[in-house]
Amino acid sequence: PHDDLLTPAEWRVTELVRHGLTNSRIAAMLGVSADAVKFHVANAVLKLGLDGKAALKRWDGVSRASALHERKETMTTALGPIGQIAR
Repeated sequence: PHDDLLTPAEWRVTELVRHGLTNSRIAAMLGVSADAVKFHVANAVLKLGLDGKAALKRWDGVSRASALHERKETMTTALGPIGQIAR
């Protein structure tokens, strides 16, 4: 059992999908079959209640193992959520 929404394998595949890689490229990078990648994508989409791989690519979730997961504050200034202005 995992304490996160997705399994570690599903997170690895999801992150690569979100970087725009194809299933065959993900399979080659991870050393698994293209069918394994399809399986993980399908599981992630189902668990997250998304409409498909395109929605998974746009999904903005963060793994519990990530330092970003613990980050509570958001960047706000008098300028709003921009956070930085170049001169």
